[in-house]
Amino acid sequence: MQIELPISWANDPKTGKPNPWRDKRVRQAANHAIDVESIVKNLLTGNEQRSYAPFPPGYQPPLGSLSAQYNYDPKKARALLEEAGQVGFEFDLLLAVGLWTGDRVWGAAVGQMLNDVGFKCNVLYTPFSEALVQMRNHETKGPFVFNQGGAPKGGPYDPLFSWQLITAVDAPYSHTVKTDTLLPEQQKFQTLIDQAKAEFDAKKRNDMYYEAAKIHYENAFAVYLFNLSHLYVTRGNIDYTEYYDVPTGMNLMAVKKLKA
Repeated sequence: MQIELPISWANDPKTGKPNPWRDKRVRQAANHAIDVESIVKNLLTGNEQRSYAPFPPGYQPPLGSLSAQYNYDPKKARALLEEAGQVGFEFDLLLAVGLWTGDRVWGAAVGQMLNDVGFKCNVLYTPFSEALVQMRNHETKGPFVFNQGGAPKGGPYDPLFSWQLITAVDAPYSHTVKTDTLLPEQQKFQTLIDQAKAEFDAKKRNDMYYEAAKIHYENAFAVYLFNLSHLYVTRGNIDYTEYYDVPTGMNLMAVKKLKA
């Protein structure tokens, strides 16, 4: 899971003033504000891991120019907000509810942790289908929470699946459209994605995706959270065989009811 940030918007839809999310310090502050390990330990099953698109859970992010990853550091988060002149920055965070395990529990914790360092985050708990329409139609008024679409080894997807789902220009679950004013780092990211799509050499293609991941992480394009454990209960007469080597979540097309 991660919080998708509207960094391609020139102005804040709430105020009409320049968009604070375009300042990397604000984005980094949001990353340092959230105690992911505490949420995993106390509010989830304890088996979840930190996650960074497009990598599988637990994979260490490519730091690029950073000296360390974004760990929980509320003092640093507050200092970054103060340096950017954005203490009290108010925004709505769209959280689709009804699909992800414990959404209302960890969603409230995320919102409170952001507020504790100086943001004013209003979490909008929205029915999943309604929220999905807003995301797909690019009608959201601020950040939103979405799954990252990681690409584990042996799984059905490659990094392009993730980037075209959540980050690239005109991706269905990103804020960015072609008419937006992209930051220079966004332009570099998009150029790498476009080049990788046209590259037939697998190593060169993956190297481009990795460079894109560096840009994504060091510039805090998102607020990086955790993977989720999907819990299922089945009866004894249900057979479920996962189609892929790496489970992707319950696929009802692979569920068969056995004879009594």
